[in-house]
Amino acid sequence: IPADYIQKAVSSFYNRLAHCQTVDGGHFEQLL
Repeated sequence: IPADYIQKAVSSFYNRLAHCQTVDGGHFEQLL
């Protein structure tokens, strides 16, 4: 597997994670 492919997948994953945290930040705080 090419390294740039892994880097792209990881960056997209973190972008999705950051987006979910900003959108659902209140929900995460309620769960905690």
